Amino acid sequence: MVRKIPHIVIMLLIFATTSINLPPARAQSPQVEPPIAAAVAGGERVRVVITLRDPVALTAPLAERRAQIDSAQAALLTTLANTGSRVVRQFETLPGIVAEIDSAALTALLNNPEVVSIQLDQQGGAFTAESVSALRADIVRTTYGLTGAGVRVAVLDSGIDTDHADLADDLIGQACFTGGGVNGTCPPNLTTTGSSAEDQNGHGTNVTGIITSRGTVAPIGFAPDADIIAIRVLDNFGSGWLSDWTAALDYLIANQAALQVDLVNMSLGSYSTYAPFCDAANSLMANAVDQLTVNHNVAVFAATGNAGNPYTTSVPACIANVIAVVATYDSELGREPDTGTWRTRFGGGWPPCFDAVSSLNQVTCFSNGGASVDLAAPGAWITSTGMGGGIVRYTGTSQASPTAVGVAALLLQARPDLTVARLEEILKLSGVLIPDARSGEVYPRIDALAAVERALHVTDTPIQSAPLNNSVTPPLPTFTWSAVPEAEGYYLWLSRSDGAKVYDLWYYNPSAFCSGGVCSVTPGIPLASGGHRWWVQAHSREFGYSAWSPVGDFTVATEQPLPAMHPVPLSPTGASS
Repeated sequence: MVRKIPHIVIMLLIFATTSINLPPARAQSPQVEPPIAAAVAGGERVRVVITLRDPVALTAPLAERRAQIDSAQAALLTTLANTGSRVVRQFETLPGIVAEIDSAALTALLNNPEVVSIQLDQQGGAFTAESVSALRADIVRTTYGLTGAGVRVAVLDSGIDTDHADLADDLIGQACFTGGGVNGTCPPNLTTTGSSAEDQNGHGTNVTGIITSRGTVAPIGFAPDADIIAIRVLDNFGSGWLSDWTAALDYLIANQAALQVDLVNMSLGSYSTYAPFCDAANSLMANAVDQLTVNHNVAVFAATGNAGNPYTTSVPACIANVIAVVATYDSELGREPDTGTWRTRFGGGWPPCFDAVSSLNQVTCFSNGGASVDLAAPGAWITSTGMGGGIVRYTGTSQASPTAVGVAALLLQARPDLTVARLEEILKLSGVLIPDARSGEVYPRIDALAAVERALHVTDTPIQSAPLNNSVTPPLPTFTWSAVPEAEGYYLWLSRSDGAKVYDLWYYNPSAFCSGGVCSVTPGIPLASGGHRWWVQAHSREFGYSAWSPVGDFTVATEQPLPAMHPVPLSPTGASS
C-alpha cells in the first residue's frame, strides 16, 4: 500500500464498529470451461484440475491445513466413485485434485456444492556471463562480498546436470513431477513422481547456472554460493503439464520446514497467454503461490514467455503474486536476430519479429508483456552451464527470470529480514525505468549494485515490546517499540482481532516520545473490550518505509464509552494522521 505523508499535522480518528461479513454460500454451479463440456458430451475423457472450496484459512498451521484438505479430497473422491473418472494427482496443501473425467463424472461434480471450478489441465514448456557485469553484480561481489551464501533457491525446470562442476556443490535437494500424473518421465524408472531431477533436456541446467554457476567451466553466476533445490517438471523435450508445476509448488509448501526455500524460479509457462491477472483461471496454482508468499515469505519469479504478445503473459507469470520478468538484451548487439525473425531462427512458437537495435535497456520484441510484468532483466544472449559439464548459449525470458532471482539472492544475503513485498519493492525502485514501445508500459530493469546498496540502507523494522502475547490492558493502552535510528516518523495500525480496523495514526518528532532506544505512546483513545492487534512501521524520507513489525495481540479488559469527536492536542506525542 502506498501512503502519502500529510503536509499538515492533524489527527484523524477512524473507528470501525462492524465486523467482517463472511461471503454467502455459493448458490450457482461450479465454473466449467466450455471445451470440457463439449468434449465429454462427445464421449471423450478429459484431464481436468478440480478446485474445491478451501476448507481452511490460507494462513492456518500446515498440519491443520493438510488434515482439512485430506478430508475434503476424500469427500470428492466419494463423489467421483462409480463414474468414469481416474484420479491422476492429489495435492497435500491445495484444495483439489487432477483427474480424467467423462460425462458421468462431470455431472457428479456439477452437483457437488464444494466444487468451485473445473479447469482444463494445460500443457506448457520452457522459455528458452555478459549480464553479470552489465548489471554490476561483479561489483557487488568484489565490493560487498555478497555471493548468495545462505540463500536457498528452488528451480522448477527440466532438472539439472547433477555432476556439472559449476553446479554440483550447490545442489542440496531434488524432486520430480512429470507426465501430468499419468505417463511420467522422472528418472530413473519413468515414474510420475520421483527424487531425481537429472536433466535430460538442458534448459534447467542453463537456467540454474545463471543463478549460481561457480565459474569453473561456464561464466560465474549472479549468486555462486546460493543453494539449489532442483525440481524437474519438464520432460526431455522441455514440455510439461501445469498440474505438475502445481504439484511441485505443493511439495515446497508441504516440506518448507525442512527445505527452507527463500526464492523460486519458474522459467516456463503455458502456451496460452492471459491478461492480468489469471488467478481465477488457475486457482490451485494461485493458491500455492499465495501460500508460499503469505505464509512462508517465499518470492516466486517467472518468465513472461516468448510469444511476443505485448499485452498478455503466460501462466504462472500472469498470477498476481508472481514476480514476472521480461527480457532485454545484455548489450548493444545491433539487429537481433542478425537476419530474418525470431520465428525463422527458433520456430513457430516464437513471433515473426526482430529488433532493429538492441541494448541493455531494450525490451526484446519476443517478450510477452503488459500490466502483469514486474521487472525486466537481460535474457539475450546468455551463456551459462550446459549438459555434459559444458556451456551453452540461450536466449529468452527464461534467462531473464533467473537473472532477477540471482540478484534477489544477493539482496537476501545482505538483508535476510526482507519480506517478499520489500524485496520486490527494492528491485523495482532501484531499477532503470525502460519503455516497451509496443504497449507504452514502462518496466524497471534491475541493477544489482543499486538494489544491494538500497537494501543495505533500508529503514530498519521496529519491534514491539508491549502490549504483546494476549496480555490484558486497560482501555487506554500504552504502545512501546524499539526506536529506529533513522526514523523521522512512525505509523501505528490498530484493529480488532477479527480484522476490523480501529484506527491508524502517524507519530512524528520521535524525540518527543522515544528515549533510550524505546518509543512509547498512549493515543488517548479509549478502546472497547475484547481482542485487538497492532503493528508499527518506521519511515525515513531518505530510506523509505520499513517492513511492518510482527503482530502484537492484546485484550482490553473493560469497555469504556468512546469520547465525543473533537480535536486532540498534539502534545506531548506529536501525533498526526
